[in-house]
Amino acid sequence: MKIIDKNAFISKPYKMRCLISNLEFEDELHTFDTENMNQVTDLVDTITTNLVTSFYYTVNSLKVEGDVEFYNQKDGTWSWTKAEELTLGSFLFTDHNKLEMITQIDNTNDLLEGCSLLTDTNFFVGGYLAR
Repeated sequence: MKIIDKNAFISKPYKMRCLISNLEFEDELHTFDTENMNQVTDLVDTITTNLVTSFYYTVNSLKVEGDVEFYNQKDGTWSWTKAEELTLGSFLFTDHNKLEMITQIDNTNDLLEGCSLLTDTNFFVGGYLAR
């Protein structure tokens, strides 16, 4: 299960944000169509709260389980890349249509309380496009 820190912010339409732990079924999310390169919206299919993992990654201050995928640009090529496979110096796509360099990737053996979010497409968490 792809666990995300319960204190992470999720992007909603109209540049609004809310804590992932406050999302509910069928809440509207700000998403991105990576094939046509445009902003779209989607609905929360499933949100599972009160999850715990004992190992996680911190990517530019966002805490996630290693199998959370980010839309990542490395050497000029875009791809979906798991947190555990990201590299320093590559770029993440933000909810402001900008690229942000990855300057921190830490793995931690400690408890992380979080949530798992499922949608039909993707979502912005901590400002970064993920799924």
